[in-house]
Amino acid sequence: MSTSLTRKITPGTTQTQDGGAPLQVGVNIALESAGNDDALTLPNAPVGATVIVKNTSELVYLQVFPGVGDTIDDGSANASVKLPTNSTATFVKEDDANWELSISGKGDPVVSGVITASTTDAQGEQPLTLDWNQVNAADVTNNAVTLPAAATGMEVVVRNTNASNTLKVYPASGDKINALAIDAAITVGTGTTVVFRAFSASQWYSQ
Repeated sequence: MSTSLTRKITPGTTQTQDGGAPLQVGVNIALESAGNDDALTLPNAPVGATVIVKNTSELVYLQVFPGVGDTIDDGSANASVKLPTNSTATFVKEDDANWELSISGKGDPVVSGVITASTTDAQGEQPLTLDWNQVNAADVTNNAVTLPAAATGMEVVVRNTNASNTLKVYPASGDKINALAIDAAITVGTGTTVVFRAFSASQWYSQ
């Protein structure tokens, strides 16, 4: 299947499989997007088809969904993958339902300034939107932040910059961290950095 077609595409802002801007076989250049997780959706294509996606943004990552019922890298059906800043993803239709993925040219991580944690101890508070997040757990009692919705291959780094107070990190609604219950928070110690990696569309593991 030829990949000679090159087109520019604006990612969908509804950030869903149905709302993702439709990709075509060939080279797709994703234009600057307003926010993390804006979406693109792979086509229903024959075995052997190749779709190349270039994320031109230096600030935001994108998510790429398979077509309805399909998978990417043998992940969950319909689950998206993250496309980092300044990177190029190559999707090859391996069989009738699965796309093989390789990513090159991953850009530098987007690092936050110091974020003050929410003093409301609840999921959804102080959502994290960047790759590396520096968080000040300033309150003596309650300090909370919330990870973005998990997508296979996503990585988020959280550093608690406070030397006295711990920080709670919640997953997005319906997600889980390690073997904790769904929606349960993990505690990050004082002056500690934790790396969160998504192994599926709902499961984070911390290190």
